[in-house]
Amino acid sequence: MNCFTRSFIVRTFSALIIISLLQGCAKKETPVVKQAEKPVDMALVNKAQPKIPAPEKLPPATLQDVKAAVQRNLGDNFVISSRFNPTYMVGDFNGDEIEDLAVMVEPVDTKLSDINGELVNWIIQDADQYFIAPPNARTVKLPEMHRPQIEKDEIVLAIIHGYGARSWRDPQARQTYLVKHAAAAFLGKSKSFNEKYIRAIKLPVRSDIIKASRDSKRGFIFWTGSNYAWHANNG
Repeated sequence: MNCFTRSFIVRTFSALIIISLLQGCAKKETPVVKQAEKPVDMALVNKAQPKIPAPEKLPPATLQDVKAAVQRNLGDNFVISSRFNPTYMVGDFNGDEIEDLAVMVEPVDTKLSDINGELVNWIIQDADQYFIAPPNARTVKLPEMHRPQIEKDEIVLAIIHGYGARSWRDPQARQTYLVKHAAAAFLGKSKSFNEKYIRAIKLPVRSDIIKASRDSKRGFIFWTGSNYAWHANNG
């Protein structure tokens, strides 16, 4: 066997070995290393969640408490009305399970322009001007509504929504509604689901409603989910 033949055989044999090694590597799959799943530390999760303080069991409201809340939210623009007795009531009027304050107030004449201004910290609305979508309605037409104005010597119902553990007494309880056509003699309160009218319109929230007498007609003031409304009892 000459040198050329011997060299050809060696090169061929080496090529076969390399091809065999490459085929073996191709068939061998790279193992997937799975990372071990770490258990969730619920203590850390709960710690990261913002905690809403549970409402405190507070003593009955006093007139001094009510005056402080009115001063905090309405400043010197309103005074508590003396033309109704009682002049205030507490309850969960918007259905968030936090106690709210409802109190009759009168505007200070010299403050009317400020009260009805664009940059006020309260919401003025009319208990006779509201909209509730019919149950199961697919399309609805919203009625035209105008921004109400509070007039001289007009008594309005101020409702201060509660916040946190101290409800409407809390310094951060700032959401206030001034409701026109809701000046009425308080007759008590009841649960909204106890009223046939409320059940019929299928409101999204359960709340306390204010039973009252307005212009010698009994009815109630209730939360629609976006504002306060007056409903006169039939019969």
